Amino acid sequence: MKQEFSAPIFIHSMFRTGSTWLFDRFRRAQDQNYWCYQEPFHEMLIHLKDQPELVLDIHGDISTSLRHPALDKPYFYECYAIREHISDSFQKCISFDSFFDPAVCPAFDEYTAKLIRHAPGRPVLQCCRSYGRLAHLKQQYGGVHIYLWRNPWDQWWSYQINDYFDTASIAITNAHNPPQVVALLREELGFPQVREASFSDEYKQLLQIPVSAQNRYLVFYTLWLYSLIENRSLADCEINVDSLSNDSAALTKTKKRLEELNVTDIDLSSCNIPQFYFGDEDKKFFTAAEQRAHKLFASAGYAIDVLHDAIQLQHMSQPVVRRRYPEIGQGGERARAAALRFANGKAEAQLARAHAERVAVELQHAHEQAEGLLRTEVEETRSQLDKTVADAQTRERALREDSERNLAIIRGEAQRDMEQLSAEHQAVRQVLLEREREYAAQLADQQAKSQKVLEDAQQTHERREARLVGEIQAAHAQSQAREIALREDEQARMDLLRENSRLEVSRLQAEQQVLLERERQLAELLAQNQSVQDELNQAHGAREAELQQEIATVRQMLDHARAEAQARETDLHARSEAYIAQVRADAATHIQIFEGRVAHLHAQESALRAEMAQHAAYAQALLARIGAMQSTWWWRLSMLWRRPSLWSAVSCPAPLLGEFHARIGEFAHTGTVPPQNVQAACVSADSGEHLNLAPLEQKGLAMPIQNITELFSLDGPAFITEAYRNLLQREPDLNGMAYYLGRLSMGYGKARVIVQLAKSAECRPHEQIHGLKRLIQEHNNASHWLWGWFGRHTRMHMALQSSVTALARIEQRMEGVHHAINTQNQQMETLARQHAESLRDIKSLVQQTMGDRAAKNEQPRLPIETVRQVFREILGREPENDDVIHHHAKQGTSEALRESLLDSEEFRVRLEALPEHARMILMRQMQAQRAHQGV
Repeated sequence: MKQEFSAPIFIHSMFRTGSTWLFDRFRRAQDQNYWCYQEPFHEMLIHLKDQPELVLDIHGDISTSLRHPALDKPYFYECYAIREHISDSFQKCISFDSFFDPAVCPAFDEYTAKLIRHAPGRPVLQCCRSYGRLAHLKQQYGGVHIYLWRNPWDQWWSYQINDYFDTASIAITNAHNPPQVVALLREELGFPQVREASFSDEYKQLLQIPVSAQNRYLVFYTLWLYSLIENRSLADCEINVDSLSNDSAALTKTKKRLEELNVTDIDLSSCNIPQFYFGDEDKKFFTAAEQRAHKLFASAGYAIDVLHDAIQLQHMSQPVVRRRYPEIGQGGERARAAALRFANGKAEAQLARAHAERVAVELQHAHEQAEGLLRTEVEETRSQLDKTVADAQTRERALREDSERNLAIIRGEAQRDMEQLSAEHQAVRQVLLEREREYAAQLADQQAKSQKVLEDAQQTHERREARLVGEIQAAHAQSQAREIALREDEQARMDLLRENSRLEVSRLQAEQQVLLERERQLAELLAQNQSVQDELNQAHGAREAELQQEIATVRQMLDHARAEAQARETDLHARSEAYIAQVRADAATHIQIFEGRVAHLHAQESALRAEMAQHAAYAQALLARIGAMQSTWWWRLSMLWRRPSLWSAVSCPAPLLGEFHARIGEFAHTGTVPPQNVQAACVSADSGEHLNLAPLEQKGLAMPIQNITELFSLDGPAFITEAYRNLLQREPDLNGMAYYLGRLSMGYGKARVIVQLAKSAECRPHEQIHGLKRLIQEHNNASHWLWGWFGRHTRMHMALQSSVTALARIEQRMEGVHHAINTQNQQMETLARQHAESLRDIKSLVQQTMGDRAAKNEQPRLPIETVRQVFREILGREPENDDVIHHHAKQGTSEALRESLLDSEEFRVRLEALPEHARMILMRQMQAQRAHQGV
């Protein structure tokens, strides 16, 4: 079973406040078995799950560079030792995202609880990332909380040892749901919101934010003042390392306070925090930024006195060297001025770099646009080229088809011409042949007539035949020449077409070659930018995915918020209805209870009056018996034998008895017994003095008596208690109290009880209590048959006094009953007033949820729910139908509708049905409400 240790110890501080030195002091306290975690919320611990050995590398050289004390073990040794318990719980959101709101990271509480639960010793958590959630840690885990702080000027200059601490401060301002003052700080400095999956990526982006030295100190001082104001009142122990270094009294006080908190064996004597002298220029630098921070706190709603107290504490806690030795550190002042100039130059360089990056992004965007346009132009050119090539091919096919068609036409025409010439030649030959046959026939016929004619005809024929053959040859040659000319013309036209096609194709090929060359150049340019484009595409894809994820998250949040708003509206309406019903039910229940109580009180009053009448009748009977006995002769004869102590009572019985008779008659007639009359009528049997029947605070009050007759002013348990105290000198036991209370209830007198107690062996000597012996003697004489007969007058007188006293007590009880009735009436009035106020508040809430009238110039109409509410409030029911609702909605205001319903016959009938006291209370309440409303 695991050993249980004391409550955990939390050390809350900012960076560079000596927290590592204090952590080392706890780690060296071996006798106390402290288990010390150094910065358990450090982002480096994310490697515990995958590469746990990396957390052990932060040691040695890093400690020296940070000017930390020499540690015997690595910083995160304790976290490494229990890594199997906590490695799965540590998430990125623990360090900075949930810095001000732990609800942002559900793993925060789980991880912290495991640190405490699995610590082999008393857990000590030294945290530089917890001062924004100290209240949550204290409420969730209890324990001892130590707040460590330092003067801001030295602390900020200690930040400048590297870039991490100022960047970590910017990361703190980048947390989710920051307080108002941090949100105003981000708005004033214009910090962008950075959200990455890993802190290393966030750190790289935050490191690139250009921040001047003045703004760096503004960020630090705002967080420093916020931590001081919010955490000093919550911490159990406050440690200022400057005072601890300079003041031995502060050291002693801090040790004593830690021992009071059960934090022992911590050696703080080695505290020696560096402190520097700051000159006028340093003060101007710090003061300007601090004044800006003070304005932010005032704008965030911090009270002026709270800011004044924090600033006063800051000035009072300045180190001694800053106040007493101004001649020290002039070289340091110059070095700091140079460092500030370097920091400002670095910020300007980062700003210029950011500007250049923005310009590069813009140029890249312009390049992408130009590239897109060029791609579009190339695609258009390609499409035009393809269209041109297609057109050229179409034109070439058309030309070829035209050429072939023309050639076919020419060939057809030539063939027709040749055929026509052949036909003509054949026709001519046929004609010639016919003529030749004719001539032959004529020649044959005329051969005999004339040889000379034949020869002439033969010559003519030969000449004519030669001429005809020449003509035929000329026609044939002309036909061949025409065919050749047609062929040459066709060939020329074909050559021209081929040349034009060749030239067109050459031109197109040249244009295509130019386009291909340009495309090749574009391809080379695209190839050169392909890697950059791929990187940009990857970055843009990742960013687009992240934006889409954020948009989906925001949409889910909006849907969830819309659903929650609708649910809240529905729940508000349901709760309003339920609350109205509950108020009515509670009012009805309270009215029934109060009516029952009032009826019970009236019944009790009637019973008391009846009891008082019985006592008055009994007293009248006693008075009659006493008067009859005093008027007899034997009363006067027996007077000499009476004790001298009774003569005074016997000598003047008539006036006393007459007064008793008159007042008892009055009591019997009126049924009331005024306490002052009873006190005036009650006379002591021994001395004749008036008895004091004022009510006593009997419970627990010792009443030492001088005369036994003083006990007769008490009743019940108080009488038994004081009898025991004065006679037996002790408190009554339970059996004795029950026994004597029973005797009193049976009708035994108080004198008999006193005599019975006086006979006890425990009783004090009778001489010590004046009147006790006489009371015992009178009781014994009354018990004797002779003296008892003569003592009837005294006994009746005493019985009469007891009756009057009982009447007085009854009157007091009746006054208590009247007071209770008045109290109940006041409670009923208060309840009725609260009921009316609740109804009025509910009416206001319903009116707010229903909204105002649509337009001021329209005729005012009451909402339907208001009409229903007023009906339920005045008449205790819903309206009959929608027509009744619309009719009464024309009243315009709920006050007018309420007045109309109050004047209705139904309300008067309902009012008359109420009991008288409830009706009076309701009428008073309504009158008060009308007066309040000015009706």
